Amino acid sequence: MKLSENDNIYSALIETAGHELYIATENHITFNFLRTLLPKTINNRKIKVACYQAYAECIRGLYEYYLAIFKWNEKTTTLPKHFNIDAKMNDAAQRLLNFHGPLRKRIDPSFPNNVPEDFGCSFRSIRNRVSHADYRRMFLSEENNNISLASFYKRYNFYIDLLLETPQFSWGGNHYENSYKWESVEDFIRIISD
Repeated sequence: MKLSENDNIYSALIETAGHELYIATENHITFNFLRTLLPKTINNRKIKVACYQAYAECIRGLYEYYLAIFKWNEKTTTLPKHFNIDAKMNDAAQRLLNFHGPLRKRIDPSFPNNVPEDFGCSFRSIRNRVSHADYRRMFLSEENNNISLASFYKRYNFYIDLLLETPQFSWGGNHYENSYKWESVEDFIRIISD
């Protein structure tokens, strides 16, 4: 469905994008906090599972945020079949590398010039792996372009941090409190509070 800027669905898509970024951001914060607890609580299964789940939800929410942005840019509720999401994810990360690179290279000479070609495909694969009841979530083998969450973190977390950090300036922060209505959240809270 094509959207216009005056459409309620267009506004709802923007609200959805903000909500997905919020989910990704909060889970990223939780993941980083739990990660600091691991050395002291390495035998605590609840902490380990919560840490895994927080990172998985961060990945899922961030992927969905960018999908919402692609839909918003295309002014549609469904991306066309020819739309190459993997390439668009790579492009989004590459644009951020290009933007941040000149300054960050002065501080960190190891700052990369290019996004790995398989980043977008791996991002989609890991989002699918942690979002669906699929045996591959708990299977360590990486055949058929399936990647474990551990391997994904090791290879691509730098790009995830970049993709999460940058939209905070225009979509996150005070927008969570002051701009988004999230009426479905309010409706849900009203129902469960009665």
